[in-house]
Amino acid sequence: MATLTDDGTGVVLTNGVPMPLLGLGVWQIPDGRPTEQAVRWALDAGYRHIDTATLYRNERSVGRAIRDSGVPREQLFVATKFHPRDPDPERAVEASLRLLGLDHVDLYLWHWPSGGATRHWPAFERIAERGLARAVGVSNFSAGSATRRATSVSTRSPHEMSAECVSAVPPRGWDKLHGAAPDNLGRGRVSPDHRTRRRSWRSSIPRHLIRTRCCPKFRRSP
Repeated sequence: MATLTDDGTGVVLTNGVPMPLLGLGVWQIPDGRPTEQAVRWALDAGYRHIDTATLYRNERSVGRAIRDSGVPREQLFVATKFHPRDPDPERAVEASLRLLGLDHVDLYLWHWPSGGATRHWPAFERIAERGLARAVGVSNFSAGSATRRATSVSTRSPHEMSAECVSAVPPRGWDKLHGAAPDNLGRGRVSPDHRTRRRSWRSSIPRHLIRTRCCPKFRRSP
């Protein structure tokens, strides 16, 4: 079962990094003023988790909005994602950091498993070791792909697994956080010692947590 932060508004990743449960994703928001406004409004409303990606082509605007917001960097959780058709994850994250205007991100995700489930993982570990990302993980991996990645690479597991547009987490213990199996990830089996934290973008947070912890914290209704 995932460990919640003391205030109940986040989860603790397997390497000890806290990740806010509520966040703004900027997929399909145009670069420039629309993205800047969306991020600024979210930060003004109390959000502290912002998610972008190389594919979204709006990292520069996300970074500009973060700088203009006045919110201290240490209060923010910034995630971006690697485009798997890029041949070099380390160069890719460096490019993302330049666009964001940051010296590190809090989470760097492999956006989807194109090219095989293990091909880029050693580079992701180097990214973490170099301090370019506080945590690394994978996104949109099926349970089978996640299993192949975990069993084929004899190094540490990803700190977080992201499943965009999925409503829950897979079985074998992880269902205790979200209470159901996801539409496209629950068909496989992942060993419980492949330690990950999974986040989802639609209805992934238990309503009782939203109602009793997140809503009072941010003065919002579910």
